[in-house]
Amino acid sequence: MSCRPLTGAEAEGLASPPWSVDSPEWCEEHGESLSMFCLDDLEPLCKQCAAVSHAGHRVYLLTEAATDCKEELRTSLNGLKKRKTHFEKVTETCDHASRHNQVERQPQTNKMHF
Repeated sequence: MSCRPLTGAEAEGLASPPWSVDSPEWCEEHGESLSMFCLDDLEPLCKQCAAVSHAGHRVYLLTEAATDCKEELRTSLNGLKKRKTHFEKVTETCDHASRHNQVERQPQTNKMHF
């Protein structure tokens, strides 16, 4: 698998989702603003969609869902930062041990040639 640069359209799609708390989109079916969020389907909804086609799902106000999702992301990020720090320490220890082993091995190699 090879990596390639993203095209402008692909990068644009990553930078801004089709919906946002700051710029409300509209429901194509009902013409209402997307003010709700279905946590089960991970999609924004209008109030009518929330009441009808997502009945029984975990549905929140879009602003509340955004706040909760941000907090969940912060928690995940903190855990990843801790794992990264641990990984860096382990890598440093392994690098140090590798350098030490190489130094230890060199004199023995020289003695074998005499």
